[in-house]
Amino acid sequence: MENLVWPPPLYSFLGYITTVVDDPSLGRKILDCGAGGKQPPLALFKEHGFETYGIDISLEQINRAQAFCKEQGTELDIRKADMRNIPFEDETFDFVYEFFAMSHMIKKEVAITIKEITRVLKKGGYCFLGFILYDTWPLAGRERRKGSGEFWGEEEGEKVVHSIFTEGETVRYLTGLEISQREKWTLSQPERLAKVSWEDWLGHWDIGDYPEEEKRERYEQRTRRAQYSHIFYIVKKPGS
Repeated sequence: MENLVWPPPLYSFLGYITTVVDDPSLGRKILDCGAGGKQPPLALFKEHGFETYGIDISLEQINRAQAFCKEQGTELDIRKADMRNIPFEDETFDFVYEFFAMSHMIKKEVAITIKEITRVLKKGGYCFLGFILYDTWPLAGRERRKGSGEFWGEEEGEKVVHSIFTEGETVRYLTGLEISQREKWTLSQPERLAKVSWEDWLGHWDIGDYPEEEKRERYEQRTRRAQYSHIFYIVKKPGS
């Protein structure tokens, strides 16, 4: 799996729990919440000697992960389950993470998920959590009309929800956890966006109730302004 590349924030988490964390009470049992997909990050942790488990609510995504495993000659224990109701006992895992999975939840569900992740995490264990920030554009531009930080759009022909947060708001979701590391990550892809057609911009990138003139203005600004901005936390469950 040497030629595979996972997003930098996951390498940060891997590096932190393998080189910074020094707690003999912790093993190497890790859970990925939202573990499916065509290149499952869980493989990265298995490659580094972790005892890996994963859950995903989508059978389609699990099937994609299984196809990856067959191609790579590896095995990952990924089962169908909901991260809002994790099917493991309290304090089962030394480490837990999610990567972009909570982005597709309403805020009430995000809070429930973090409580579940905390429940299955051992005392003294670490988890990795991420939030979409208001710096993200054009999504944040739509928010001034919606007001909740939650909105619906389409991805791969499927209707999905996104939630966006202020940095101060994200901290409130971490009540009872100790922040060990905070990393802000911004992705801009001007060359890719330059190829986006006007029709695709209207249908996917700029869903919202805007006057025609404003839609056109935002389309023309896309290569200069559009970006995805996230904040990632490594947090510790107190008690050890």
